Amino acid sequence: MIFGGAGRYYDRVGFNFAFDERFKPFQFNKEIFFSVAGGMRGGVNTVAWNPTYLTPAGLDPLLAAAPGSGEIFLINNDMEPPRTDQFNLGIRQKFGDFQTALTFAAGNTTNLFAWYIANAGSETGDRFSGPTPGSVGHPEFRNLIFFGNNDAELTFRAMYLTVDKPFDTDSGWGMSFTYTLSESERNGSRDGGLTGFDFDYNRPGLSPTFPTNQDERHRIVATGIVALPFDFRLSGVLTLGSGLPFHQFVCPTASNPDICWNGGRPEGQDFLFTDTFSFRQVDLRLTKEFDVFNGQSVELIVDAVNVFNFENYSGFEQCLCSPNYGVPNNQHRPTRSLQLGLRYRW
Repeated sequence: MIFGGAGRYYDRVGFNFAFDERFKPFQFNKEIFFSVAGGMRGGVNTVAWNPTYLTPAGLDPLLAAAPGSGEIFLINNDMEPPRTDQFNLGIRQKFGDFQTALTFAAGNTTNLFAWYIANAGSETGDRFSGPTPGSVGHPEFRNLIFFGNNDAELTFRAMYLTVDKPFDTDSGWGMSFTYTLSESERNGSRDGGLTGFDFDYNRPGLSPTFPTNQDERHRIVATGIVALPFDFRLSGVLTLGSGLPFHQFVCPTASNPDICWNGGRPEGQDFLFTDTFSFRQVDLRLTKEFDVFNGQSVELIVDAVNVFNFENYSGFEQCLCSPNYGVPNNQHRPTRSLQLGLRYRW
């Protein structure tokens, strides 16, 4: 069977974008430092403490006299919401008890949003040396002016291979296998989430195209379940991943800044005669169900997580100038652990 699909999806742009443009200029953040006698303390001017400051009536005049400044956020009146065009095409075939499928998927996202510095010194650089609101007679605003830009783009390409055999009591076993080969790239801000800030480039067109934070080339997830004597069941999950990218600092092929965004990859570890995968985890579960009364039951569950205690790393030395480049400095959880549980059904 051949199958496929296509669609266009729009992301709801956060209403806080418009909120920031309207209210950030009047959102003042004020700092007041207190001391016993007042005056300069550690290079900071302080106010002599008075118990009346514990009341709104005593604190309001002090806040009114303290300087404050808002922020300027500007949004293009013609800004379009982010959208994704997604396509997939595949073939599905059953071989005996096994259901297989091979799927190719692609997605193109445009109009990705981020905040950029509007008062830069030039169109291509000098992001922090341009005129400030204070320099042109508006000290009530902070130094930076931000404008919303939604010119960034993202692409995603993937191939999925799946093999499934449902569990049945006659054969006493079942399994599933999924292999994913994917590539995802984008430009613009490196911040995650719906919005972000970009202090490294004046606009998305000046940033390079780089792998996304979720760009993992290879991933395998395999599961299995088998019936054991005395109505026990043993199941397991094998998860393998080639690892997520990380930034490279002092990168000789990049300038202003000298960072290769997500240019580094973790080293693969030995597993099943290959070193392709840097993430490896095997989880097991043993269960047995006991009937109690009136069709009710209690199920005993024993989970063994990360059975082989593989060390899966999540952080690495990122500076190419360091002799320790690529050396792990942070680790994924969990390490090997055991969990006992009961499930009651009625």
